[in-house]
Amino acid sequence: NRIDLVDKALFSRLYTIEVGIPEKEDLIMFLNFILNDWGVPNSIKSKIEEIVRPMIYANQINDLRRILQKSADIFFEIISEVE
Repeated sequence: NRIDLVDKALFSRLYTIEVGIPEKEDLIMFLNFILNDWGVPNSIKSKIEEIVRPMIYANQINDLRRILQKSADIFFEIISEVE
């Protein structure tokens, strides 16, 4: 995280690279992908989507890592209530 520790040659090549915020539709597709990939039951999947989708559309979540974090948090909260 310290820019002064990056080699100057590497810095000059990477400094101009800009990674934009993904489109909301792409974030929704990613959300669906991870929930399917995790094998989440439909009942839990719909609860996670009900919470995460509005957060994406309200710009409260705008990156892939945050979708993973929030989805996992909700998933574990739901399954802990069942036990």
